[in-house]
Amino acid sequence: MSGFTLRPARLVFILALAATVRIGLALLLPNLFWPDEIFQTIEPAHRLAFGNGIESFEWHIGLRSYVLPGVLAGILRVTEPLGAGSAGYLGGVLIALSLLSIWPVAAAARIAGHRGDQVAALFAACLAAVWFDLVYFAPKALTEVVAGHLLVPAIAIGLNAATTSRRPVLIATFLLGLAVALRPHVVPGAAIAWLWFVSRAPKLRLLPALAGAVLPTLLFGLVDWFTHGRAFDSFLVNVSFNVGEGRSLDWGWLPKYYYAVYLWNTWTPPIAVLFGLLWVIGLRRAPLPAAVAIAIIGVHSLLGHKEYRFIYPAIPLLLIGVAVGAATLVAKLRSERQPWATAGGIAVFVAASVVAGVDFHRQKTPTGLGDKRAPTSYWHAFSGELSAMRDLSKRDDVLGVAVADIDWQYSGGYSWLHHDVPIYFLNRPKTPTPAWPHVNYVVSRSASTPAAFVEVARYGEVRVLRREGTVVDRPDYDLNAILDGR
Repeated sequence: MSGFTLRPARLVFILALAATVRIGLALLLPNLFWPDEIFQTIEPAHRLAFGNGIESFEWHIGLRSYVLPGVLAGILRVTEPLGAGSAGYLGGVLIALSLLSIWPVAAAARIAGHRGDQVAALFAACLAAVWFDLVYFAPKALTEVVAGHLLVPAIAIGLNAATTSRRPVLIATFLLGLAVALRPHVVPGAAIAWLWFVSRAPKLRLLPALAGAVLPTLLFGLVDWFTHGRAFDSFLVNVSFNVGEGRSLDWGWLPKYYYAVYLWNTWTPPIAVLFGLLWVIGLRRAPLPAAVAIAIIGVHSLLGHKEYRFIYPAIPLLLIGVAVGAATLVAKLRSERQPWATAGGIAVFVAASVVAGVDFHRQKTPTGLGDKRAPTSYWHAFSGELSAMRDLSKRDDVLGVAVADIDWQYSGGYSWLHHDVPIYFLNRPKTPTPAWPHVNYVVSRSASTPAAFVEVARYGEVRVLRREGTVVDRPDYDLNAILDGR
């Protein structure tokens, strides 16, 4: 195994800093990047754990796997006592996911420093710890995010494995297989890493590498068999729906070059230019993470429907190249100047993250050429809606909730409300009208409500209103039937 020279005390400090920043911001700033982080993962986990939840059409047609929601369901059950209402288990989920996101920080240092370069390892650890993308997405229950948090450690373990060792290769390829099973789009990048590991000692490594790749595949196939009735059913339905029927384009279309536009816009042009130059400089010394990142971005570029979050697994790998490039420049300086240059490099990384992170808003990440979003900061996006539902989860007298001027996919669903009571989305055409007799709480942005409803809380532009009196039950009401077909 090649030398690794980042001092343990430094690494522990960086990891502690990364965990503190991630968990602190996630608890302080509830937000929503995309509805999938709730309705494709946490909401079905809530159904598994507590028996109620909104079923989006993807689950209705069997397009999703229950593996990640199943893991999250266990976290929900264990952490529910940590707080009132939904606060305990939502905090538990974001802490668990944030802690998982710390693994790639250590792995980035391991990859950058696998040839014994302490400055490269330090730069990679610091950049991965503070870079705004990695901080923001850390607690997100998105399959591509979790896949990215497995992919980077897989590369670190496999890259640093001794030529005569089999177990690290088995572990590395197992993590690669999990990443692919969660997010099949990363298979070209994972295949490059897999071949890289095997090629160093084919006769010794081929069998453990095959076993590592096959085991998670079988796991996901078996879960689909038990939950959907057919092995790999979620994958097959996904391919049929999005590729065969071309339905992914319903959510937008962008040209092949647009992931470069995403990075240019979100990282801001000056930082994108600086990081691009550093990445090119570091390319020779960090070819594997660069090749995997290019493969991931490349395969997503071929698809018409593009979202910034899809290439998240490539971002920490790109940052490793940036860190190695910066370390290469530092190494060319005289020895007495290197400590100052190292400190200056870390300061530049932190400043770049703050500048780009503060300007991280929804207008920068359209999903189609006609997608005109307001420049709402992602750090606060839909915070009011989520906070209002979490507020209701802590109240004991909730019997029915009307949601006005808020689309259902931005409401937080039952995973934020937690109460097993009817939710009436007033902007849905099939919702019973009037809904007021059937609810005693309203969550609203600006809709007018009967005078009996009095404001009891406000979160930004979102109000929580309550009325006294009885609530008329509707035993025939089925929210999922109303939301069927989106």
